[in-house]
Amino acid sequence: MAKHHGGTVATRYREGADYYDIRVMVPSESLKSKFELENLIIKSNSDQPVYVKDIARVERSTGPVEIIREDRAKQIIVRADSQGISVGEAVARAELAVGQIQKTAGVSFEMGGQAKMMADNRKAMGIIFGFAVLFAYVILAIQFESFLLPMLMMINIPLSLTGAFLALYLTATPIGVTVLIGLIVMMGGITSQGVVLLSLAESFRFQVDTAAAAVGLAALLRIRPILMTQLTTILGLVPLALNLGS
Repeated sequence: MAKHHGGTVATRYREGADYYDIRVMVPSESLKSKFELENLIIKSNSDQPVYVKDIARVERSTGPVEIIREDRAKQIIVRADSQGISVGEAVARAELAVGQIQKTAGVSFEMGGQAKMMADNRKAMGIIFGFAVLFAYVILAIQFESFLLPMLMMINIPLSLTGAFLALYLTATPIGVTVLIGLIVMMGGITSQGVVLLSLAESFRFQVDTAAAAVGLAALLRIRPILMTQLTTILGLVPLALNLGS
């Protein structure tokens, strides 16, 4: 007979091609006192049965209701919901509280639930952001047959992040997946703006004396299409930015 945490598999019941285990278990009503637990028979193959009291000492103590393991490591799950604050702020407070606890050797702390999901999403969006920059640079370098022009177009991306983070700070908006998506969209808008401006400026380089004069002349002609494309992108994202729904 096979041993299992849910009882002893005495035999199996067959129905068609399926087999179902039949387990022999002790009813919880039969183990209400220390005496009943001590006199529980754990082996009866021989003439003399073996009781729990013959091989163990039963004592009253305090322990967990259930033992949960993952990767052979015992874990204790503490669940909580954030109320009135963002998940990021709740995680920061939890980490601060755990940091003040003196942990013994072999004890570690790990976030799960929405906190882990948020961390995974940020990591994934960071990878997507990096690949977006790389692919945009490669495509522009092939299109313009130059390594310098795409770099000039995309150098505005880190500069524009200062304004983006300032807006997030002023509006007290936490950095989540929606914000990261918005940053990627903004990166695409900056790149397209650079393409519209510098492609014309490059054609004016041989008509004027300096590169700055070429850029200035191209900016006067491209200001309208740049504003049109950027405004349509901004207005299209306004419903998402207002966060009207779940």
